[in-house]
Amino acid sequence: MDILNKVCGNTKETIFKAVECAENLVGYEDEEAREASLTAQKHRYRSFAPVREASEVKWYVDGKDYFWAISEAIEGAEHHIYIEDWWLSPELHLRRPPHKYPEYRLDTLLKRKAAEGVKIYIVVYEEVEQALTMNSKYTRKALEGNGIVVQRHPDHALGGTFFWAKICVVDTHVAFIGGLDACYGRWDTHDHSLADFHPTSQKKQIWPGQDYNNARYKDFSEVDKWDLELIDKRNIARMPWHDVSVGILGQPVLDIAKHFCERWNFIKNNKSLDREEVLFLEPPLGGFTQSYARDAGSHLRIKHHHKTGDVKGNHHVQVLRSSSQWSHDIKTEHSIQTAYIESIRSAKHFIYIENQFFITATTNNPDYNIKNQIGSALVDRIIRASENGEKFRVIVVMPLAPAFAGDFSKKEAEVCRLEMHWQFASICRGEKSIFARLSQHHIDPEDYISFWSLRSYDRINRSAIDDILTAEAGIDPNAQTVAGAAEQGFAGRDATVITADNAEADFVKGTKGSKKKHGIAGWFEHEAERAENRTQVPFKDEVQQLEKKYDSAGPWGGEAKDTIAGYAMSGEDLREEALLGEGERGPYGRKIPGDPSHQDEKANYVSEELYIHSKVMIVDDRIVICGSANLNDRSQCGDRDSEIAVIVEDQTLIHSRMNGKPYQASRFAATLRRHLFKEHLGLLPSTEVESVTSGSRPLPHPQHSHNDSHADRLVEDPLSDEFYDRWTSTARRNTEAFRKVFRCVPDNG
Repeated sequence: MDILNKVCGNTKETIFKAVECAENLVGYEDEEAREASLTAQKHRYRSFAPVREASEVKWYVDGKDYFWAISEAIEGAEHHIYIEDWWLSPELHLRRPPHKYPEYRLDTLLKRKAAEGVKIYIVVYEEVEQALTMNSKYTRKALEGNGIVVQRHPDHALGGTFFWAKICVVDTHVAFIGGLDACYGRWDTHDHSLADFHPTSQKKQIWPGQDYNNARYKDFSEVDKWDLELIDKRNIARMPWHDVSVGILGQPVLDIAKHFCERWNFIKNNKSLDREEVLFLEPPLGGFTQSYARDAGSHLRIKHHHKTGDVKGNHHVQVLRSSSQWSHDIKTEHSIQTAYIESIRSAKHFIYIENQFFITATTNNPDYNIKNQIGSALVDRIIRASENGEKFRVIVVMPLAPAFAGDFSKKEAEVCRLEMHWQFASICRGEKSIFARLSQHHIDPEDYISFWSLRSYDRINRSAIDDILTAEAGIDPNAQTVAGAAEQGFAGRDATVITADNAEADFVKGTKGSKKKHGIAGWFEHEAERAENRTQVPFKDEVQQLEKKYDSAGPWGGEAKDTIAGYAMSGEDLREEALLGEGERGPYGRKIPGDPSHQDEKANYVSEELYIHSKVMIVDDRIVICGSANLNDRSQCGDRDSEIAVIVEDQTLIHSRMNGKPYQASRFAATLRRHLFKEHLGLLPSTEVESVTSGSRPLPHPQHSHNDSHADRLVEDPLSDEFYDRWTSTARRNTEAFRKVFRCVPDNG
């Protein structure tokens, strides 16, 4: 009887499971029928994707929180991962400091998940080797195999179109898009430190090897040698990186996954038919539009299911893209540009734009070089505001200068100068600029639209520590610095770092106020490429001896910070900050050699532009467009660079103010805009590198934002005179200070 009950019980359980599977299958068939119907319909902005309700979206500002969320999502993957990037650095550390989280180096994490059975599909941009240095061939070699498949695309000649979209989809459950590639130089906090020289402990290092970068000084090189320090941390500031990305739950993930699958299949059909390990990918709910993929045998394609049905969010989300025949084998789609234009035209109060570029047309002239009509929409909306007597404001934040190495006046800077020419032509120079078009209508442009950039400063503790190490332990500081890198696993036997001992170059040749600067390793030059400016990294058996000597020289500078970026962002009084070695004593009461003064300390201060790489627009604190698309023809026209974005309309409203009156703002848009304004005005508290908050976690962890703080109230109303006075006075004060202390070039437009 027990045996019979056991058999019957097992049979009953099997029947229940079969019924459940059948119900799920019917559910999937219903979903696929619904998706087929949606695909056949026309959608807003002529996008391939419909507006999806009941979605969840979370914003991430700067790299620290975004990469933590990515690492957590990847770690939780059970079935599949899709990744698209312009550049992917296998050795990127997703969590910092690197010595604390070695298991979260990107290649290590992906290979661990692949070993667990997760299928991983990666598309990276196949660069023109003469023009770019990403070495996608190395990326493929470093990652591919044992469940990880990599495709590179496109095969373009110099001057061709590009692939910029940045996508990560995990289990077709959660997706991430925005401006950040998983590559060197992108990880950052909202403190935006310029320094990573830690004389008291190499374990504090945040940006190892090539991850410490300043593209205005020197581009990446030989990226397969990731531990190569191309920039001397004792002398050259890194270029801080500002970006915005989003995480998404719900049915928009289906559209992002479909976009990935279409691109994957197109590349497979064009380049990888002879690669058996590269299968065609069927979108989670069908919708094969590519006959070559649809007609492929079942053994040549694979379908991964989705997990989006249980999301009950309150965001309306639509996926947008710039795509065409070369990238997706589809009719050209430029729904990102269309969404920008329509959102600008319908704006009632305020528009905020952060973008890496600002190149746009103000008239629809077929003979004009620039084609995208975002500038025309801005001009038309401002003219309408002027005619109606409306208070209306547009704020644009963009980079101070393009991220190209070299002196602006040199021949090799032609691309940089060309880019700046078209940006000025779009904004304020020539009869087709925004300023000229408005002036033709007797409108003062500054009453309605303004353009801003960001710059910061920091301190590199180099002068006092050189004397300390030399006097107390007889150590060459250059050798010690690289020894610490090797000890931490950041350098190998043949690695080298750039030093500045022999370098002496003009800051910017031929400009007013230029001076010879000893210790700047060829700013806008390539002095660092000379052999005499390189120091051989001590290999492992030498490192420990150097470290013992180094330890015998300390502890020093216990009160002095290795970075003072927090002061730069908050505006606190720097005079309260200790100097390295100031009034301190070493072991056995010995006085530290020298007594650094504030005058001596000046040589330790550095400045650099804070590079804006965001691609985001916020309208009326109600609408957000965020993705990979720059504000230029390459990203917006559809038939050039391949891009992806989302337009987000949060249905959860919060009490706010607009133009001095009570206003109902969308929570997602308002909290993102306020966070950005607080960051730029120095109203955010300093960030600890190791801190993990709700903002660092992937969805479904909620977005906790403080809407009722004093800092929030200062930026609550973007149309108020009080806010704008704070914004403009802060910019004016900062410009004057940087001009006086650093003689920056560029300075103020």
